[in-house]
Amino acid sequence: MDLVIRGNDMHKMILRLLILTALVLAAGGCIGNEGSGTNTSSGNNESMITVSSLRDINRALEDGPVLVEIGYDGCPACKAQKPIMEEIAAEYKGRASVMYIDTKKVGVLGFSVSYVPDSFVITGIEDQQYVYMRLDGQATTNREEARFTGLTRKAVLTQTLGHALTERNGTSP
Repeated sequence: MDLVIRGNDMHKMILRLLILTALVLAAGGCIGNEGSGTNTSSGNNESMITVSSLRDINRALEDGPVLVEIGYDGCPACKAQKPIMEEIAAEYKGRASVMYIDTKKVGVLGFSVSYVPDSFVITGIEDQQYVYMRLDGQATTNREEARFTGLTRKAVLTQTLGHALTERNGTSP
């Protein structure tokens, strides 16, 4: 009888671990899906701009820094990140662009992505490479040093965007 109870306890423990693992993955982010296909550039009803090609990002960079999120609609962490990005888009309207790359519609557009949401701030282009802003206010051409994966707090993104505005325009956010 003790063996059966221990066996049942073991099954319960394994089930709890599986549920916990699923919750952590759902809350922290999703495995990226490179998707394929094309999409016409269309802004949502919000201030976030949906990207269809790198030209969209390049055009937006003419006006200021660009905060980009890469994800897809079926990702729970991407859904949780969306209202944060929309708030930032509204607050920074006219000073910076907030853009969304939907991997299910347009792929990853040449960015290396293994986990979504994947967010970063681009401040410009130098020698045909994007220049990214790190959280510490340092610019880099290495996106790996400047990216945020998983659900990211608004304060982290706005701090990085503030650094980008300061670096690009010589002004405070």
